Amino acid sequence: MRIPLPIVHLGISICCLMWISGFSQVSQVFQLPARPMPRHHVNDFARQLTQAQQDSLEQLLIQCNHQHNADIVLVTMPDAGILPPETFADSLYHFWHLGEDNGQRSMLMFVDFGLHRVILKVGDGLKGTITAQTNFMLMHHYVLPAFQRGAYYEGLRDCLAAINTILIPPGEINRTLAQTPSTRNPWWILLIAAGALLLILLYWKSTSNRPKT
Repeated sequence: MRIPLPIVHLGISICCLMWISGFSQVSQVFQLPARPMPRHHVNDFARQLTQAQQDSLEQLLIQCNHQHNADIVLVTMPDAGILPPETFADSLYHFWHLGEDNGQRSMLMFVDFGLHRVILKVGDGLKGTITAQTNFMLMHHYVLPAFQRGAYYEGLRDCLAAINTILIPPGEINRTLAQTPSTRNPWWILLIAAGALLLILLYWKSTSNRPKT
């Protein structure tokens, strides 16, 4: 039994429309927000912060950038779509090209208000300071207690202020390393060894010059 050609065309058209519609929905789910211009450190797409709160956090992050050469960007979203917050934060970090201008001394603080999750995507230049343990302590000490009582601004502010205090400027790191004595060859061990060798030589010389009886 042959299917009439008009019905075949109608079926193909319906399939194409369904595919285009589905593709459009998936694209919207996976679409990452473009970075606003001019660029800001605080980007409240979820609209959960007042303008005064945004300005306060912006000044805090500008200060952090000046003092520690650390570019921290805060992004809030109503949700991350079907993506896990960690995947969304990682994709957004690369999509916005964070860390490319300062040796990866950058960090994205992504807030998913749908899940009340805060994700820190840390660049390679800051991983020595913002470790997994540090991240855990920041979240459980500052963010989670504040978010549980609806104090979103206070939680983000206190967390960012804590990060600002623990970051070390690159020059300070080099200075600290230069002032730290080596643990492999401490100078006092070499000094003791030289002194012991000198005592052995003096003793050997005194016994060799002693007259035999």
